[in-house]
Amino acid sequence: MTTILRNLGTLASSRLGVAMSGIEVSSYLSFCSVTRPIFRGVYAANCIPDIRKYKRAAIVVNTDVSTGPGVHWLALFYENGKLEFFDSFGRPPQYFGLHIIKYLQKYQNVDIVSIPLQNPCSSVCGPYCIYYILKRSLGCSKMTIQNHLLTIENNLDRDHYVDEYLRNNILTSNAPGNIG
Repeated sequence: MTTILRNLGTLASSRLGVAMSGIEVSSYLSFCSVTRPIFRGVYAANCIPDIRKYKRAAIVVNTDVSTGPGVHWLALFYENGKLEFFDSFGRPPQYFGLHIIKYLQKYQNVDIVSIPLQNPCSSVCGPYCIYYILKRSLGCSKMTIQNHLLTIENNLDRDHYVDEYLRNNILTSNAPGNIG
């Protein structure tokens, strides 16, 4: 996994203009006691492992290949035989090419989060993936997470909310259980 993280580089995503590397994404999810039990790593699109052997698992995938600088972060959450595909821009898996499509075809039950949440001009896909995995780890449903974020009507304000939430919660305590 270290090689994969190193190869993703630092251009994969950013927190409101500051690059977020694969190592940073992995550190957030590995540090948090809520996500640590199910988090299985950060991977490039051409190196995604099969997570069906776990009852519950979450991974973060960069849409670039392992030899590339990194492009965009996606979250995959697996529970009870169902794989959730989360893209903060709400784009379908086909948008991301053959590696992603082939990976998802291995799963019989795939649920796609198709609601755009992130501002199209921002680069906070990493924090959105961390937020999504954190909230799913806490037992919040996909719909609860989406509906809560959509109460923040301006998507740039939503981006700031997600970034601040992570800064204020995931590195302080064990991450609060409430959605707000």
